[in-house]
Amino acid sequence: MLTQIVDSLRPAVTAAVARGRLRDDVTAETFAMTTVGPLVHRRFLVGVTLGLETVESVVDAALRAWAPQQRTE
Repeated sequence: MLTQIVDSLRPAVTAAVARGRLRDDVTAETFAMTTVGPLVHRRFLVGVTLGLETVESVVDAALRAWAPQQRTE
């Protein structure tokens, strides 16, 4: 299952890195782990039904974590 998720994310992550929207050390695998991992945990281990707001907050947190560092010169 994780392989399918990673393969689905790969084009978007690759494009985001190429555009400078994500750090160049981000891979589809690492991005999947920081997004899918928390969602699977909440859904299947905690038993919470995932709503759009929850999914968006997890993805937004991952995007912030993997964003390129802003240069302050």
